[in-house]
Formats: sequence, structure tokens, C-alpha cells
Amino acid sequence: MGPEPYATSLLFPFVKGLAIDLGYFFILFGGFVIMAAGNSVNLTDGLDGPAIVPVMVAAACFCADRLSGG
Repeated sequence: MGPEPYATSLLFPFVKGLAIDLGYFFILFGGFVIMAAGNSVNLTDGLDGPAIVPVMVAAACFCADRLSGG
């Protein structure tokens, strides 16, 4: 934990002096942020499979063009 005024406060960057004291709700908010970060990693990792199909099609087209002498 940090200094007393900032220990449970939500600070906004680029806005000087704006701090919302969350109190005990800070624990729930922190848990939500951790859960959301983990979910976003899983979501973007799941998009790797569908993204590879267009890459394979494009690579096959480039290879076919190259082999045909184009």
C-alpha cells in the first residue's frame, strides 16, 4: 500500500488532483481489474486461430504467383 491518502484511491492520469477514494470497495475493484485483464488475454489468444486462415490463403496465393513466374 502507498501513502495514506492514496492507499485506496483511484487516481486519473493527466487530470491533476482528481482522486476518488474507494475505501473497502477498492478490493472488489482490484479483483475486477485482474479478472478483466485475464479475460482480455484469453479473448485475444482465442482470436489467433481464426486469424491464421486468411494468412494461410494469402501466403498460398503469393507462393502460387511466385512459382508461376509472376
